[in-house]
Amino acid sequence: MSLILDARETRASHIAELQKEYPKKSVLILKTNVMGDDKNPPHMKFICAFFSEIIFDTFVNKIINCGHEFSVDGDYCYFVVDEMGLIAKEKTIEIEESNPLGRLIDLDVYNEKSFTRQDVSCEMRTCLICENYAHNCTRNQTHSKEELFAKIQEIIEDFLTSYM
Repeated sequence: MSLILDARETRASHIAELQKEYPKKSVLILKTNVMGDDKNPPHMKFICAFFSEIIFDTFVNKIINCGHEFSVDGDYCYFVVDEMGLIAKEKTIEIEESNPLGRLIDLDVYNEKSFTRQDVSCEMRTCLICENYAHNCTRNQTHSKEELFAKIQEIIEDFLTSYM
């Protein structure tokens, strides 16, 4: 567990460095939502690459710097964009909500501070399984890992079969 906590601290330091290097720009972090010990399963690497392309399309001509970082807490992609924080957050919420796989990612936006869904008057995310807020179910461990893995698999399979 300390390796994961160390990785989270490393990511936070990286975000702070990017903010310092690119003042007045927004830093976007794309990370997949992965439970369990293996934070980098192959299907999540695909999902991360898939959404990176959507980010490139969404922020065309506004991306100043980008990259991919390997992490035991789950690999992540970062993008420095020439866009105001609130506008960037609105666009990332649209990315998350416009695709069924969007439930399996987090797109965080930083521009002098971390922007949340509440900052743009957007509802918090609901749980994959029930109608409660996701953070409540996560904190209370309402659903078993098996239930969550099955739901994630269902989301991925539904997405893939809809494009065949």
